[in-house]
Amino acid sequence: MNKSRLSKLLVVGIMIMVCTMSIVLVGCGGEKNITVISREAGSGTRSAFEDIIGIDSGDVKASLISDKTNNVLTEVSNNINAIGYVSLGSINDTVKTLKVGGIEASSENIVSGAYAMSRPFELVYNTQKGLTQVAGEFASFIKSSQAQDIIVTEGYVPVVDNAEEYVASTSFETKQTLKVSGSTSVEPLFEKLFAKFESFHSGKVALEMTANGSGTGISNASAGTVDIGMSSREIKDTEKEKVSVITLAKDGIAVIVNLDNVVSDISVLSLNKIYAGEIVKFSELAI
Repeated sequence: MNKSRLSKLLVVGIMIMVCTMSIVLVGCGGEKNITVISREAGSGTRSAFEDIIGIDSGDVKASLISDKTNNVLTEVSNNINAIGYVSLGSINDTVKTLKVGGIEASSENIVSGAYAMSRPFELVYNTQKGLTQVAGEFASFIKSSQAQDIIVTEGYVPVVDNAEEYVASTSFETKQTLKVSGSTSVEPLFEKLFAKFESFHSGKVALEMTANGSGTGISNASAGTVDIGMSSREIKDTEKEKVSVITLAKDGIAVIVNLDNVVSDISVLSLNKIYAGEIVKFSELAI
């Protein structure tokens, strides 16, 4: 084989190797911009995320706005260029969770305070009306050892110490419906808790729930149109004028990318710059 042909083959081999190693750059067609996924206005997860990374909603440069946690997971799992954020308890094996500042997103790191991306799950109700009978009984249940076991099993951090076993204090004469609205992040945990609660009141309680965002849940509870509003962010002082708060659990916000993305760690500052549109390619990060 002559030297010229050998040189050409060497060049081709190097190009193939570079393309193979640069999976995050999406092949050899050149690196594509990051697909920045955020949540809709009124989302508690969005509000908490933006507070933590230090960015105003009006400054966010998102490629895609998603109205549900599952939609964020689906988009990231199908797009090698995507980055998004979801509740830690919602993570599945279709996406990759990044460390933040070298710290893994885990219950232990949320409890210790080492993981920066954390927020409360809160339930609210109209202060003036108070809790309805079924809502009051459910509020007692979520402080029980049975409820706390579910919270831990689902990957969240409990806030009740020395929880006692739940024993129903109310026997409902007629079937009661618990009306709930709010956070899509709190929804899966709430459903599991209610299923257990229902087992203690067989045939006497039902759940009517709409997952439509923390802001809507708080507004509905404030207006008294639902028994309980679900929020995945802290309740604002102005909102506390009309609603009372029950902290359900603590949760982490997981930063997620595609499984084939080579990035494994990211800083809060880098997240700020990505969502502000100052970092537009993954290669600009210190991988």
